[in-house]
Amino acid sequence: MEPRSRLRKWTRRALNIARHYWMALLLLAFTLVLVGEEIRRDSPVYDSNVLERLDYLYYDTRLRLLPLPEVTAEPSIVIIDIDEPSLAEQGRWPWSRSVVAQMNDRLLDAGVYTITYDVVFSEPERNMALEMADILDDDSIAGLVAALQDEVDFDQMFADSLRDAGAILGFTLYPDDRVREGALPEPLAPVFDPDVPRELQSPLVTIGGQGYVGNLAALQEAADSAGLINSWPDLDGVIRSVPLLQELDGNLYPSLALAAVYNYFLYGPDEVSFRIIPDGSRRIFRSVDVASEGGPNRINTDAFSRVMVPYAGPQGAFPYISATDVIEGRLTEEEQDLLMGSIVLVGTSSIGLFDLRATPLQSAYPGVEVHANIINGLITGEIGHQLHNTHLFTALLMLALGLLFSFWFRRFGPMPLLATTLGCAAVVVGLNYWAWVQHWADVPVAAVLFLILVLGTFTMLEGFLRERATRREVHSMFGQYVPAEHIDRMLEAEDDDFGFQGDNKELTVLFSDIRSFTTISEQLSATELKDLLNRYFTPITRIIFERRGTIDKYVGDMVMAFWGAPLDNPNHAQDALDAAVDQINMVNALKPEFKADGLPEIMVGIGLNTGFMNVGDMGSEYRKAYTVLGDAVNLGARLEGLTKYYGVDILISEHTRNQCTGYVFRFIDLIIVKGKTEPVRTYEPVCRDTEATPELLAEIEAYEQAWELHRQRKWQEASDAFAALLQSATPQRAKLYTVYLGRIAELRTQTLSDNWDGAFRHTSK
Repeated sequence: MEPRSRLRKWTRRALNIARHYWMALLLLAFTLVLVGEEIRRDSPVYDSNVLERLDYLYYDTRLRLLPLPEVTAEPSIVIIDIDEPSLAEQGRWPWSRSVVAQMNDRLLDAGVYTITYDVVFSEPERNMALEMADILDDDSIAGLVAALQDEVDFDQMFADSLRDAGAILGFTLYPDDRVREGALPEPLAPVFDPDVPRELQSPLVTIGGQGYVGNLAALQEAADSAGLINSWPDLDGVIRSVPLLQELDGNLYPSLALAAVYNYFLYGPDEVSFRIIPDGSRRIFRSVDVASEGGPNRINTDAFSRVMVPYAGPQGAFPYISATDVIEGRLTEEEQDLLMGSIVLVGTSSIGLFDLRATPLQSAYPGVEVHANIINGLITGEIGHQLHNTHLFTALLMLALGLLFSFWFRRFGPMPLLATTLGCAAVVVGLNYWAWVQHWADVPVAAVLFLILVLGTFTMLEGFLRERATRREVHSMFGQYVPAEHIDRMLEAEDDDFGFQGDNKELTVLFSDIRSFTTISEQLSATELKDLLNRYFTPITRIIFERRGTIDKYVGDMVMAFWGAPLDNPNHAQDALDAAVDQINMVNALKPEFKADGLPEIMVGIGLNTGFMNVGDMGSEYRKAYTVLGDAVNLGARLEGLTKYYGVDILISEHTRNQCTGYVFRFIDLIIVKGKTEPVRTYEPVCRDTEATPELLAEIEAYEQAWELHRQRKWQEASDAFAALLQSATPQRAKLYTVYLGRIAELRTQTLSDNWDGAFRHTSK
């Protein structure tokens, strides 16, 4: 085979595959894009946040739904709150170090075991004695004032209070080295082993900074240690995880919570234990060991030493004591018992001090309570972490699901496919739940769930499109003729009881026409005429569809519809009559609206006939229409034309009247329409059965008696009877009686055949 022929062959095959499997290929392409994004998430240069935010949403939802960790009772964790009442009583922050020292002493007197400050004391407090000595000219007075400098050295007073108080101060890291202020605590450990050449050691993956703000040297020296108070929110600004260890200048420093736990359990520098493992060309954190009452807790971390903050609840999960109550010695007996042997964190919930953080449980959450939650988790061991290298396994799972949905599950029916989609999602959620509950391991699954949702939705959409394609032909052919529910019934029908082929069956046809339309159209502009017809045809069509009718055509102001095709309808005559009555009611309702809009009032005449008609798709190869033909159709059109002659809104044949119930009918006339020889009895539906009054029924009976006198050629008696009816008739009914009075006058002058039965021959359409 020539290369060109082979190329055409393979091109045709490729196009054929694309035509039949375009949705599968599209879903597979989407899967591969999402898999690529998931693999990139494991890269340190990943810069997209779409999948991350999906995981955040899932994590927050799960956190709210699952039971929250319990707060440890021993030791108790208490927050000394620099709250609004404290600021109001003690003055604005920062307070004098003498006030802070007084608070520190009060806490020590209450038996607090560890005092942890979520505060950085980086600037010295002004010594008023030294400043006064510098500005006084009198040496004797200046010397006396200078002798008081030790008495008002509040920094030293605070430092003395911190000694042997089990105090932990806070300090912060900055991303650049332009800020390096204050003293640092002793580091926990170096990043690199000093006994091994650095070139032989892999770099350690850490979170850290280049600059820092520490505490005054005197304060840091007096305190037991210090911990980092940096918050590391996620991309959406919410704090979900916190690193336990951070790097500065090649050394590792603990977080404030980790330092507090180490201090509480009397850890020495040599007793600190954390595990670092090799991971390719780098080293990563794996766990941190923390002592507890029940023995050491191995706290697993992610590669950056981060743990998930184990929120025990919204603000207030831990007991709060106002700082001013501590300073002023107003502690209750219950508060004193609570402080005995406790871990105390000094922080603020005041809005003005800007230490409120966004968390999964609360948008404004005190930062000091974030540290309290981490301390609680380190002590109880109920603290989560993200698993290592999960993105690669997640990507493989997503690829497998993509292949299954694209080439296997797409063959399922709607309900099996829905069950499969929900089942896959349930398995993924179940595994995620098991990993969290049993191992406190957070497995990111939002991307997998998103993929399952998209694949399941679009696979079901493809099935819907395939099914819709099979219905499109029926919709395109019948949509202009019948209401939507007719088409649905046609598509659901098990046997082929409808179609475009010609058929002869009993149907009911309706003709509706606006009277004096030519005169009306001459009074209106083209825009006004269009507006009038649109406002008229829309409710007319809706009524026909609601009554299960089929629109045949619109011709000018005329509407033609029929009942009983394309779907069989044994009640076609009843539905047609109900539609006709509804149309008259609708027209009466439109009259005041048209009048208010400056449009002429309209009057409508409707003719109905039931009989055998030819129905089907008729026309030429260029244009066809689904329509009805036959003598029964022509009679329906003639009846509509006679409504104005008799002064009635609706005129129906006897065939229609015999198949309808629920109405009071008035016999109108026995007529022979133009082009026919057989007479037809015609009727007017006057009203519903329930609306008929005795007076109306009596009038109908009198009318029929008058017509019978007319048929018996008793001209004078018939004329007197119609004249009597005319005297009390409404203007609309008067038209009918006037017709008969005029007809009787004319018949008196004619010679009628012996077999004359009262039929009247109409010579016009």
